[in-house]
Amino acid sequence: MCSPANNVARRLVELLDTIEFVSPECTLYVVGRAAFGRFRGFEPVWIRVVGGLAAPALLDELELQGVPPMQVSSLSAKGQSLSVAHHEDAACPVNLLFVPDQPASHRPTNLVTGRPVDMVGADRFRRGTTS
Repeated sequence: MCSPANNVARRLVELLDTIEFVSPECTLYVVGRAAFGRFRGFEPVWIRVVGGLAAPALLDELELQGVPPMQVSSLSAKGQSLSVAHHEDAACPVNLLFVPDQPASHRPTNLVTGRPVDMVGADRFRRGTTS
């Protein structure tokens, strides 16, 4: 279950910072309700990882930085299989969705259903949680 919003936001910023440290060429988005600081119950926060290191390499690098190992699964989106890493953070669970660097990956749409979704870049999320 998600802890108070400020603790969740702080932990998300730490994770975003760590991902950007180990894979500076990727683009990160916080997707869904969490994009604007709305955290709810047991719902995981979704972070879209666009480009950069492949999922296995990025997860190895995160472990070297002290992030606990994550379980990995996949989901099907528009005919392609995408890796999802499940981070069981004490503050709130987080799912990292690894997507190729294509124009559709940067659009605020659900990659499975095509419906609009709230989505902000890592920098905008940081600004919104530190103001």
